[in-house]
Amino acid sequence: MSRQIALVNRNLRAFKELASRKVSTLKNLRTFSSCCEASLRSISCQDWARAPLSPTSSSSILQRSRRAACTSAIIAKHRPSPSIFRTCATPCNYSITKPLWKNTKDALNVTLSPWQQSSRSFLSAVSMTGFNDYELGRKEFKIDVPEYFNFASDVMDEWARKEETGERSTSNPAFWWIDTKGNEIKWSFRDLAEKSKKVANMLQKSCHIKQHDKVMVILPRLPEWWLLNLACLRIGAVLVPGSTQLREMDIRDRLESSKAVCIITDEEISHLVDKVVKDTDGFQHKILIRDKDEKIRSDRPGWLDFQELYDAASDEHECVRTRGSDPMTVFFTSGTTAKPKMAEHTHVSYGLGHIITGKYWLDLTPHDIFWNMSDTGWAKSAYSNVYAPWGQGSCVFIHHSPRFDPQQTLQVFNDYPISIFCGFPTAFTMMIQQDTSQYSLRSLRDCVSAGDFLDLPTISTKSLVDDEVDEKVDDVI
Repeated sequence: MSRQIALVNRNLRAFKELASRKVSTLKNLRTFSSCCEASLRSISCQDWARAPLSPTSSSSILQRSRRAACTSAIIAKHRPSPSIFRTCATPCNYSITKPLWKNTKDALNVTLSPWQQSSRSFLSAVSMTGFNDYELGRKEFKIDVPEYFNFASDVMDEWARKEETGERSTSNPAFWWIDTKGNEIKWSFRDLAEKSKKVANMLQKSCHIKQHDKVMVILPRLPEWWLLNLACLRIGAVLVPGSTQLREMDIRDRLESSKAVCIITDEEISHLVDKVVKDTDGFQHKILIRDKDEKIRSDRPGWLDFQELYDAASDEHECVRTRGSDPMTVFFTSGTTAKPKMAEHTHVSYGLGHIITGKYWLDLTPHDIFWNMSDTGWAKSAYSNVYAPWGQGSCVFIHHSPRFDPQQTLQVFNDYPISIFCGFPTAFTMMIQQDTSQYSLRSLRDCVSAGDFLDLPTISTKSLVDDEVDEKVDDVI
């Protein structure tokens, strides 16, 4: 706890230093007295595509109808208040080619009216979800937890319906996956629904997995990982994700502790699994996900081929009725100070709890394309690659690569219209050391980071020859 407090204090000092040194260059940022000097509060949050919406405006209802719609009736209750919402002055025909973060050049000469002044305790660009007043947002925030809830049927299937009716009015896919070999996949919410239903039938009928059974999944950033997440929700199975960095002893401990009845993995990890499953009680099935050109070797009996089971499965499936308090997933702690322990989460703790992550931290809307770099074995991948973005109807963007490469990452930003990015602190430091002038970050609106100290003053004073990149650094929170 003391280390976390120290990190918070260091970040706060960093923001104060950054604000005091860069008053003349801060654009499209709101400055708050709790973080910086009161004299900086004259900085305005203007944008070419947004106009302030007064609490007493007669057109509030019409303008609110244009905002990024939440999904099911449950999540729809957590929309922004009209008094803090920023909306488009014209119909919201968002274009990825036009940067939503473009700044008004004379913003420094505009003084905010009292209702425009926010009280969040950090620097931030204008919120697209309306979270511009922390105290008001905290006062009005409430999650109504239903007795029965399932993210697959109550959220994902609802977004699929909204795609068909045009209520999700964006051309962005729900899932956008690329790799370093040039492969690319785009799936809509309807595609995700149909494909995850096939995987659900596969697990239920071919592997006889029942509700509350635990399924361990150890995979890199392959598309099947997302389908398995949704499939386990549909059948009520408890997903147990694992990192591809796990070794033989780690896998054995997790299988024994979780009592998993099935493990799904790739070729590399499967060899480690073969060494440990014979000593594990209650284990029933091993499912292998392989490359298209890869064949299951004859000297490895007992493995089921994922693609064969998937091809034979039906896409007609009725989602089980799960209580909100039913167990949904089990993560293992990092084991930094002791043996890793199981941490269980329920259908509502993630399915509804990460409304906070998607709306208030990531500021996501259905028009956003969100890239989170987290490994699939960590909880961060679940709440930032599944629940937070899809709860908001956003597109999940995934770049599957064996290791982090700063130049490759910048090239992805250049080639794809990513609007929100979440990366580990070292990634920002490494990218900023490259020649950023040859890359366009025109679509990028916000960056977030977590897990360690991010030295913003150092990053902001690096040699950035492109002002466009410099503005993105200012938006990092």
